[in-house]
Amino acid sequence: LTVVVIIAGVVLFSREYNSPQNKAERFVKKHGPVIEQMIADGEDVSDYEGVKYYDLHSDDTVHEFTLSSFGIVPSGRYSGCYYSINDAPAVYAGDDFDLSLEGENMWSWQGVGDNRGTTYRISKNWFFFEMSY
Repeated sequence: LTVVVIIAGVVLFSREYNSPQNKAERFVKKHGPVIEQMIADGEDVSDYEGVKYYDLHSDDTVHEFTLSSFGIVPSGRYSGCYYSINDAPAVYAGDDFDLSLEGENMWSWQGVGDNRGTTYRISKNWFFFEMSY
């Protein structure tokens, strides 16, 4: 019984530790200051640490890093974080949908069909995102 409880605890801890939100928070804590300085210096962050980077926001004020993806359209899920120069939440990939305030520092958006997503503030200028098609 003790072994079962220990294994269950390890599995639960591992799942929580590797959750998309925690993964994004760890990324920002570890790499955020360097990325911020690179952006301030006008350096290219698209190849930073081999992370998938998307510059799909037309005004170049959001720098988006995809840290996890699963599935394919029409049932794909993506998550990661983004640096917002204006410290404003954004919709995934710069899509033109309205953000709805869902709680303190948390927003959601609804796209066409079942396309939807959420975003929440990690720290100043940094946000987590999760979206699905």
